[in-house]
Amino acid sequence: MPVVGRTFSGLEEGRDTPKRRLGITSSLMNYGRRPPGNLTKAEKHAQLLSPVRPGMLLPMERLLSDQRRVSSNALLEDQNMRGVQKSFAASTPANFYQGGKLRPNVLKKTRRSSSITRHVQDLTKRRKFVLKLAKSLLAFGAPSHRIESQLTAASDILDAMADFVHIPNVIIVTFGDGDTGTVETHFVRANGRIALTSLHKVHLIYRKVLHDKMSVEAGTEALREILCAPPIYSLKLRYLLAFVCASIICVLAFGGSMIDMWISGFCACVLQYLGLNAATKSSMYANVYEISVSIIVSFVARALSTIPGNLFCYDAISSAGVVLILPGFTILISALELTSRNILCGSVRMVYAIIYTLFLGFGLTIGSDIYLVVNPHAHRALEYALTPKYISY
Repeated sequence: MPVVGRTFSGLEEGRDTPKRRLGITSSLMNYGRRPPGNLTKAEKHAQLLSPVRPGMLLPMERLLSDQRRVSSNALLEDQNMRGVQKSFAASTPANFYQGGKLRPNVLKKTRRSSSITRHVQDLTKRRKFVLKLAKSLLAFGAPSHRIESQLTAASDILDAMADFVHIPNVIIVTFGDGDTGTVETHFVRANGRIALTSLHKVHLIYRKVLHDKMSVEAGTEALREILCAPPIYSLKLRYLLAFVCASIICVLAFGGSMIDMWISGFCACVLQYLGLNAATKSSMYANVYEISVSIIVSFVARALSTIPGNLFCYDAISSAGVVLILPGFTILISALELTSRNILCGSVRMVYAIIYTLFLGFGLTIGSDIYLVVNPHAHRALEYALTPKYISY
């Protein structure tokens, strides 16, 4: 067979790579650069001291660290320091002495310490403040989906070692003792309606104590004063506000006339009087307060609506008369609790609001039927008014 010979190229024989002629663009880009083979004395001395040799494969981190090791004596002996200065500047980040990527004029804000350091008091006083805070939040109608989180934050900062379980109108507070292994349980009960002014004052005291601007003893005393303080508005002013509220809603929401507005306002005054006097003094009457009020309002509205001349509207008067006791806020709170995945309190309040609304409707029906039984003529007039009339041409 014929033998095919192969000639080796210049690169395979060990010759140098032929230099490539540079164009105009490449010449302009390389203008002012030092040739790669022209090294200073310091760089040649550093290459001699470095263990790295051409052809050796090293990790990138080790290679970079070895290349940055330059003898200080060589730097002092070199007459031309420009090359070394450029190399050192290239290997050093431009903002190394400025904190990395942070600007020198940007200062980090120190985080507030989550512990009490100035007004330090014993554990008993701290726990009394937590109990008084729980009662204040319940008494002034704080949103129940926020009560447990606020109490937990207060317990953590005050180091009261407490756990909380919130159910409607009751907060179960458990204090633990790690040394003795005992547990102390408290039941905090309070029934109250929404009071925004008092609730705002409670929140200010809560912030001052947790920010170490007020001692827990002073905070407990301030909460006690808020709980025992008299109402901001007098009874007469509250009767007047109830009258104005029911009158405006009768005209705007239920289409009542100017005459219906006065009657519904008077019914709201009676409702407010019974709620602020009789219901607060007698726990037995407080259980049937809403039903009794709805019966009275419906009875008066039906009696006025049967007067000849169609001067009064039963629907407008009866609906606007009980508007102050509608469970709108309860439904709102239950929806917020269900949104925050507090299933127990949210479902209980939602069912209560539905049953409460059914009782109000039941009371309105009973009041109307009682008057129709008392006055048979009104019953016949109502049947005649509700009978559909057909006109034929």
